[in-house]
Amino acid sequence: MGFNIEKFNNAKFHHREAVVKVPDLADFFGQDEAPEWKIRGLTGHEMAAVREASKAAVNIDEVVGKLLQGSAAAKADAVKEALGVPTEAGTPEDLVRRIHMLKYGSIDPACDQRMAVKLADSFVIVFYQLTNKITELTGLGKRLGE
Repeated sequence: MGFNIEKFNNAKFHHREAVVKVPDLADFFGQDEAPEWKIRGLTGHEMAAVREASKAAVNIDEVVGKLLQGSAAAKADAVKEALGVPTEAGTPEDLVRRIHMLKYGSIDPACDQRMAVKLADSFVIVFYQLTNKITELTGLGKRLGE
């Protein structure tokens, strides 16, 4: 008995989700709210975008450098910041990927590029706990729905 392609093609799948306790961020939640971050696993498309993120950051670095050739480095950093690209030279690829993972995988709170960068800088352990859990959920695949 082989793989049932028809059953697979007709199946409905749902993102795997998890709630991660983030007590270190309690100051940023309402007084009556539990400090929790709701995340989900990524799709194949999102995972590919995450993997390409570091290449895009390098390409933007090159473009901004050419556009502002001879200009102050601060101006280049301002342009990159406006584009949501980390401004430190040589930002590790793993960090760039994780920033994008958190951006795609966050449900509540929603997380944009700027917030993910700030979280990675300010609450390193929380940032890695969240992105590790997103990686775990992604690896498990979507769950079969009813």
